[in-house]
Amino acid sequence: MNDPCVHPRTGEVVGTTLTELIEAERVIDLELRGNAPLYRFRDDLRGRIAEARGPAVLPPRGRRTDVQRRVAACPRCGMVPELKVAA
Repeated sequence: MNDPCVHPRTGEVVGTTLTELIEAERVIDLELRGNAPLYRFRDDLRGRIAEARGPAVLPPRGRRTDVQRRVAACPRCGMVPELKVAA
């Protein structure tokens, strides 16, 4: 990690000392907190999109990922009648 650390918006090069790096992180955290309403709005949109799409459809057993296998095997998730499984 010897490459210079450059702020993507301002182009400002961040120093390499621990103090300079911590200060740069603090500034970025404050900037991101200012975007909190956008993140909340995006999460709300994603929830509405998921509701509009309807229940999940799992692929056939042979084509499932590890996560999909665990969901299908879960007594709470896999037994949900709305959860469709492709033949």
